[in-house]
Amino acid sequence: MPTYLRVGRYTTAGNVYYTAYTSPDGTTWTAVPGSTQVLTGLGGTLLAGLAVTSHNQGTSSTVGFDSVSVTATEFPPPGSSCPTGWTCSDIGGPLPLGQQTLTGTLWSLFGGGGDIWATGDSFHFVDKTLTANGSISAHVTAQSNTGPWAKAGVMLRATTDPGSPYYAAFVTPGHGVVAQWRTAQGAPTAQAATPGVVPTYLKVARIGVSFTAYTSPNGKTRTGVPGSTVTLANLSGVVLRGLAMTSHNQGTGGTVAMGTVELVG
Repeated sequence: MPTYLRVGRYTTAGNVYYTAYTSPDGTTWTAVPGSTQVLTGLGGTLLAGLAVTSHNQGTSSTVGFDSVSVTATEFPPPGSSCPTGWTCSDIGGPLPLGQQTLTGTLWSLFGGGGDIWATGDSFHFVDKTLTANGSISAHVTAQSNTGPWAKAGVMLRATTDPGSPYYAAFVTPGHGVVAQWRTAQGAPTAQAATPGVVPTYLKVARIGVSFTAYTSPNGKTRTGVPGSTVTLANLSGVVLRGLAMTSHNQGTGGTVAMGTVELVG
């Protein structure tokens, strides 16, 4: 003390977020790390006020407050709003909930999730639609090591259902770069792997129903991941293309940084 404190509530995409903030001057606010939480039991009308406890039953304490204000203006927590033109989703119930920020051309993604694998996925996804032939590429510059199979990369996906068909290229902390795909709704996942570490450039491309994953050390010279070219009849027509990450450690969040995101087609 003295210090400024703030708690805020913000609603988006059906989720009610609560965040705690501190400030040295009452103007510049910084979110308390890890304090952003979805609290479904705190919707609707609430009591907003000042609270004190002595933490010593039978002994009183005195506290001084000033600059008290209660406002109906929503105060979005960091990363809770989705950049214009993009859709931001948590697929398959990952915990903690995902967040994203776009600063210039640099993305910072945060999220949890059990995996992108098997017959259903749990991850954070930021996407736009692709209607015909095209690709998405990105430079993955940083990745939290929340497990050897944590994944960060680029994806083409039919829907936001956890068991949706998809095609993706990911970098991992312990297993190199993997191209992965699911041929049909709820089907098992297959993959092809190649050596690679962060930082790396990743790309997935579609021509008709033929898909290929690429890696690059510089974003110019691209090499196809061996064995990654496959035909996926269930990924025709309009698909979602975007940036995907999972911590591969449900309940533990990881952070991923990506830049040089290019959408073709």
